[in-house]
This record gives sequence, structure tokens and C-alpha cells, in this order.
Amino acid sequence: MTAGPAWSPRQAMHDLFLAGVDAARARHYLARHLPTDRPAGVTAMIALGKAAGDMAQVALEHMSVARGLVVIPKGGLPPGFAPPPQIDVITAAHPVPDAESERAGREALALAQSLGPDDRLLVLVSGGGSSLMTVPRDPLTLSDLVGINDALLRSGAPISAMNTIRRALCAVKGGGLARAAGPAEVITLVLSDVPGDELAMVASGPTVLMPSDENWREDAARYNIAVPPVSVPPPHLPASHVQAPRLVGSAAVSLAAMAKLAQEMGFTAISLGDDLEGDAASLAEHHAALAMSYATGSRPVALLSGGETTVAIGAKGGRGGRNQTYALALAIALEAHPHIHAFAADSDGIDGNSPLAGAMIFPDTLVRCNELSLKAERFLADCDSTRLFESLGDGLETGPTFTNVNDLRCILVRPPGC
Repeated sequence: MTAGPAWSPRQAMHDLFLAGVDAARARHYLARHLPTDRPAGVTAMIALGKAAGDMAQVALEHMSVARGLVVIPKGGLPPGFAPPPQIDVITAAHPVPDAESERAGREALALAQSLGPDDRLLVLVSGGGSSLMTVPRDPLTLSDLVGINDALLRSGAPISAMNTIRRALCAVKGGGLARAAGPAEVITLVLSDVPGDELAMVASGPTVLMPSDENWREDAARYNIAVPPVSVPPPHLPASHVQAPRLVGSAAVSLAAMAKLAQEMGFTAISLGDDLEGDAASLAEHHAALAMSYATGSRPVALLSGGETTVAIGAKGGRGGRNQTYALALAIALEAHPHIHAFAADSDGIDGNSPLAGAMIFPDTLVRCNELSLKAERFLADCDSTRLFESLGDGLETGPTFTNVNDLRCILVRPPGC
């Protein structure tokens, strides 16, 4: 496909998103990071997160695992993957934990505690794990954590603040799983979904040994998160048996694949960064101004970005997510610009509380909204972008993608005559 007269912007954007998603699949990167030696004892495996099924499948194809646990969201096992009998699979809730999340956390701790000094624990971590595996610290209950997580998701807090609070309140996070493994060797491979690839933030760092999160109460107060009284013990930092977690994939890989395809389509690919944060609508307004500046140029340009924006939902009851919010705000800011198309979508296939991965916008998006009596600004204010994009037929819907490197965004600018 080229950016010539016959190009299909809808197909181009769909292909670009899938190229970014595919590049983050475990089959492309994980095998070369797996340990090639064998411990004197046994190897146990815990895979956690939205990519856990994919990562576990690759690991089991390349090494011998005596027993293990795979913790995934609904629909998280790749087609055709039937875990062997020694691998327990738990399907838990996301983005708010449920009873299966607590069962997964307790099983993970028990598995780690059963290992001896000659054994190895391989931990495969991907985003989404914070809600999928949890063990409330005394005297907290699962109900307490559910309420706290729900409040965090509505607060507009960045992922760094969310996970600081989550680590403090859960016995398996913040290195808790590594400490439970005692003398066994712990190897952790991480697919990052957080801006900046800070590994302590991915799934709240179950094997990342770190000092106490002393500022978690300040973060809770800053975002009006009510936390019942709880005593967070000072961490014990054994390190001799715990290898430093290793990054095996991130949004950078996805953006590189998208850039390659965009160039094949005839666009000059420009990366705006894989770690963008902040309010989704504000970022969209900034990107709209940038895109319009390129629209007066002489070449087609693809502006690519990743990261994780935020949306303060509060008491609003709409359906949507940060990517659809970004897309809708971008469409409004572009004011039906005739030479700009764009999409924003979550690489895991689920954006917010909607069935969509994200959404696409076109030069006639606002025109079609008016034809259907859809007030774009009202949908944006109500955090109800899904209903609008479903009405327009412009939602990106993939279902679970078995990976997670967070948000992928692309703005295609095609000046006149290009």
C-alpha cells in the first residue's frame, strides 16, 4: 500500500495498529531471553498479566517446567494453547480484583514458598497483573482493595501513583513474591506497559526488591483515596537469590514496527515518544496543533506515539477509555481538517470499560456526528466516547491481543498534492 490516490485511510490505520500489536507478541522476543541452563533442582514458573498466556506458551515450548501458575484476564489464553497438567491457570478480573485474584496471589506465594535452594522460579510479568493477583495486607480485606482500586481508576492518578499505593497494600507486590521464594533463584522477564519502562511499576513489581514506598499515604491523600488503617511492614531486602528483572519488550518495539510499515506506505515516520503521559484530552489538543503544522508541508507524515494518558472519570457513568477520549478530543481540536486521519488504541485490545481497543477519526468525523445529532463535546465531557464511536462505526475492536505495551497512537498527515 502507498499513500497514493487509491489509499484507504481506514485500512491503513487498521494495519498500522495490528503491526504494532503483533510486534509485541511473545513469540517475537521471549525465547532469546529464557535461561538455557538447568538448576540442580526444579524450575517453577509464574506468568502474570495480559500477555501471560502468550509468554507461558513460549516458555513451555523451550524449557522444562515442573509446575507453574498462569494468571490471565478473561480470554487471555491464546488459541490453540492447552497448558499441561502441571500448570494451573487462573482467570481473574481486570481492572478491579476479584476473589480469583486473591486465590491467584495466595497460590503464587505458596508455590514460591515451596521452593528450595536448588530450585529456580521463572516469573513472566506483563501489564494488568496488579488487579489479577493480590493478597491484602492485614487487616485489609479483598473488599477494601476492590474499593481502593475502583477509586484509583476514577481519580485520574498516573500509573506511578496507583502502583505505589497498590504495592503498599498487597503482600505479593513490591517484591513480595521474590521474598516468598526464599533461597530459590528468581529470574524475572518483563514486558513493559508503563511509560519509561520502570519495572517496579509493571504489575506493581512482584519480584522487584525495593525500599518501602514511604510516600504512598501522600499519594492516597493527593488523589482523595480513602485507605483503612493498615501497617505496612518495612521491607526485607534479600538479594543474593534474586536476579534483577530484565526488560524483554516494550512500546518502543511496537512503534518501530509501525514506523517501518508507515514508511512502506509512503509516509515519513516521526516518533513523538513511547512514554507520553498526562491528561488524554490535553495531549490530544497538543498533538492536533502539531499535526496541523505538518499539514502545510510537502510530504506525508505519520506522527507516532505511545505511553499512558489519564482521564478523571469521577462520578460520570459513561463508557469509554483514555484512547477513545484522546481520539474524540483530537477530532474536536482538528475541526474537520481535510488532510488528517488518526487512531488511538490500547495494545491489549481493551480500552477502559468498553469493548473497543480504541477509535479512528477522519476529516468528516464531526460532520457525521452532526448528521446523527451527536454532540461530540457532550460525549467528551461525559466520558462516553464509546457510544459515539460505535454510532459512527469508527471503533477499533480486536478482542484480547495476548500482549500489552499500553497505548499506541498514530496521526497520518497528508498535505494537498501528496
